[in-house]
Amino acid sequence: MPNLASIAAIGALSAPAQTLAAGATPGSATGLHAKSFADLMASGLQSVDAKVAKADALIQAYAVGDPVPVHRVMLAISQARMAVEMSVQIRSKLVETYHDFLNMQL
Repeated sequence: MPNLASIAAIGALSAPAQTLAAGATPGSATGLHAKSFADLMASGLQSVDAKVAKADALIQAYAVGDPVPVHRVMLAISQARMAVEMSVQIRSKLVETYHDFLNMQL
């Protein structure tokens, strides 16, 4: 996924500000292991991508005649579909929230 690098770069830039906002001093930031929002989004998208890749691999294996049970193929497809639908819903909520912030009166 090409956008994961840009998400990780945003997370790297915002990490020092998050640790200071949490009450840590600049020198004590090395002991914190909190994940940033960008890290959570990147790991979630990687998880979705892994589920889709697994489903694709099982479909290809089944199509060429490998001994893959049909129920495993269908389960992988269902899991990948649900993961993609959930990521689309999260994206829609984020865009909706962004638009709410833009329309907020100051």
